[in-house]
Amino acid sequence: MGLDEYMALCLGDRQDGYYPQAGRLGPRGDFITSPEISQMFGELLGLWLALWWQSSGSPAPLPVVELGPGNGVMMADMRRAARAVPAFAEALVPLFYETSPALRAEQRKHHPDAQFIDRLVDAPKAPVAFVGNEFLDALPVQQFTFHDGRWLQRLVGHEDGVLRPVIDPHGPDAAALLADRVPDTPPKEGDILEVAIAAEGVIAEVAAHIKSHGGVALFIDYGSAAAKDYGSSLQAIAAHQRVDPFADPGNADVTAHVPFARLATVAERAGVKVAPVLTQGAFLMRMGLGARAQALTEASPADASKLGRVVHRLTAPDEMGELFKVIALVPSAMPLPPVFQDVANERKGA
Repeated sequence: MGLDEYMALCLGDRQDGYYPQAGRLGPRGDFITSPEISQMFGELLGLWLALWWQSSGSPAPLPVVELGPGNGVMMADMRRAARAVPAFAEALVPLFYETSPALRAEQRKHHPDAQFIDRLVDAPKAPVAFVGNEFLDALPVQQFTFHDGRWLQRLVGHEDGVLRPVIDPHGPDAAALLADRVPDTPPKEGDILEVAIAAEGVIAEVAAHIKSHGGVALFIDYGSAAAKDYGSSLQAIAAHQRVDPFADPGNADVTAHVPFARLATVAERAGVKVAPVLTQGAFLMRMGLGARAQALTEASPADASKLGRVVHRLTAPDEMGELFKVIALVPSAMPLPPVFQDVANERKGA
């Protein structure tokens, strides 16, 4: 089977997949995301949404569709921050794009009023705010190997009782599919090209909705903002450790880095405006993470050291600050959203 099909089964199979099983997220699970690290992360996203809402005509109601919402903690933090702008808090309608029954049950605990959609096309035909944190990285990728002058799809095979990547040397050439995806540097024998085909589809759907109905999208994930290069970014995490992606299917979180430059191209082709890609560290600090941590420290001096560690983990280049990126989409006729407009102005004046 193709690597994309393998990833889809490992993560989403209703019976044996990774995400349909409960207890995977958080310190006691296999990995921890920014919302579990600190409530400040979701609060700042909620504040960002409120600022965008005020600058965009204050559409009401405003469905906020969270993609891959985990246990619902981030939405809870966003809604708590939204109370600082009462009219926005009243307008906000939480919607979850979630396929896992176990996770839906967790999300309902935090948000009894939440609604769920099974497909992005089911989002309300009105301005919508789409938000996704560490969602795109879990979408299946395809990989291709350059062999004897052709691009062959990388498959997952079963040899001697072990799963491993293989290619069919007599398989079809994928050159047509990869026509505008191959880096400028000519490939060498054995080079691997990774294509985030599912993430491209999600971005295209979200962009099409924003183009037709208005709204905004904000995605935070790990990956590169540079042009695509050769190589595999496939990885798996279990018990907070890197593991072999093929060793224990269904019991590890299998992901790949997000190609932000390619996704920006996909969004622009779909007819929306793409904000400059920012690092997570830059975005959070511009949104006031330092000031928020200082305010919490003043309220509880005993937590100063803990809060300092949190800020470091979320923003430092050697932690999540550089590897994680933030991208935003808006209608082509609208100005760039808060923070991103300031960055664009600064880059233009530099």
